[in-house]
Amino acid sequence: MKIEVRMYKQHWIGLPGEVRTALAGAFKMSRSERTEVFDNRIVSDGYSDEAIANISVKNMQDFLISKEETFSTLLTMTVDRLLGREVAKVEESVAEPVVENIKPEPVEEPVVEKFAGVAQNKHKKNKKKSK
Repeated sequence: MKIEVRMYKQHWIGLPGEVRTALAGAFKMSRSERTEVFDNRIVSDGYSDEAIANISVKNMQDFLISKEETFSTLLTMTVDRLLGREVAKVEESVAEPVVENIKPEPVEEPVVEKFAGVAQNKHKKNKKKSK
């Protein structure tokens, strides 16, 4: 089962107006519904769920000419480009591993100090003489 990642109306409405306008123009979205306002809050700006679904991973990849697959990264890059901000390029190449002959550094053994006045236990067994 594949999960579809796309823009939904509640997220669309949460975007600033200039961003919605720029995205609508870039993805050739047209309004097909009426604008609804409830309690001084925009509930719908006239774009249907189908129109908003045009803002998809594939469409943003095509727009950006990118292989990026993360929806949120693509959306950020798309908005940045539409609003004339600098778009950070995502590295698509994999660096070659550098192979070197690295010798391990010598490890110093811990110094064990003998304390004066303390008998050292040699773990000798006392042998009892039998009669």
